[in-house]
Amino acid sequence: YVPPKAGGRKRKDGADVKWEVTRPEYHNAENTPSAEMYPSKRIDVPFFCHDVTPRVVRVPWDEEDLTKHPSGASGVAAVEVLVPPEKLTAYSMLYSSITGSSPQQLNDNKKKGVSFGLVTPTSQARGPVIKLRVPTSDEDRSWLKDRGIGIREIQISVKGRKGHGEERLASHGIGSSISLT
Repeated sequence: YVPPKAGGRKRKDGADVKWEVTRPEYHNAENTPSAEMYPSKRIDVPFFCHDVTPRVVRVPWDEEDLTKHPSGASGVAAVEVLVPPEKLTAYSMLYSSITGSSPQQLNDNKKKGVSFGLVTPTSQARGPVIKLRVPTSDEDRSWLKDRGIGIREIQISVKGRKGHGEERLASHGIGSSISLT
């Protein structure tokens, strides 16, 4: 990762919000996929936003009128990153070093790969997960070919949906990469 770059803004109430962003520094190494795996640009590893001012200043999670969504969405449940099968091990090692946790096999009959549990300031002991997975359908293979290695799906936690499975927002287009859980 490159050294942090300062960022910030002023809120409507006049409060200063400050942060630093750390982005990955890419190198071509033995396990680096070829450029054709990144048709638009590299989005295969996360960047980090480090709060300089208290986090609640930037992310006012304690102010219900700012964080309550009509749909009941309460946060990100998971981010799925699609990788070629031959790169799953290398990406598992990379994400393990980024998250500081060991990969866990996905427990899903339709999706093959690993997951990494995260802890956030509001998640207590169990927070969102990053899922690294390989293509398991023609749609996935097409996605990987057209868009390259990177985020394939974002799953949003919605209050009242526990035990009801996933529901995609749409059958095609960007809505097909977002689901409610």
